[in-house]
Amino acid sequence: MTWSVGEHGGHSSETFARYVPVYEIPSRYFQYVRSCPPALAREATEALAVHHEHRARDLRAARTFALRSLQLQATTARQEAVKYRLARIDRKMSSLFPLSP
Repeated sequence: MTWSVGEHGGHSSETFARYVPVYEIPSRYFQYVRSCPPALAREATEALAVHHEHRARDLRAARTFALRSLQLQATTARQEAVKYRLARIDRKMSSLFPLSP
């Protein structure tokens, strides 16, 4: 399955990303994020953080995408939401990989 911008029934990319479950979209779909408008880049990066945290269970990748997403957030509220996600990921990582005494 190949996805590209414009192949989703005339809907904006943001609408498309909102209605298609992230786990059904290959990560390659989001590789074009760097050339996207800022709003779409924010949403795609945050969606990848969610995907890696909850679906792929790859906390390191989830943390990486959350950190990237934090740099892209335009509002204080969104920044706080991403910081909350980062704190949750860090708690999960510390319970899985405790520091040795």
